[in-house]
Amino acid sequence: GFTPTARRVVPGSLRLSGVHSPLPATLYFFAGPRSYTGQDLAELHTIGSPPLVERLVADLLNAGARSAQ
Repeated sequence: GFTPTARRVVPGSLRLSGVHSPLPATLYFFAGPRSYTGQDLAELHTIGSPPLVERLVADLLNAGARSAQ
């Protein structure tokens, strides 16, 4: 399992619905209260193609993620 630490970088890849090949991705985790927001924070970095980013956001929301307010 994933155990948060103060900062962590996890390289890897992700699969999107309707996309054949996996995309390279890196997850950056910053534990609160020592993050920008003071809360646990995760950033996912991947290819910046607008259609792929839209698909990624839709897949994350369908999996139960919620949008930041």
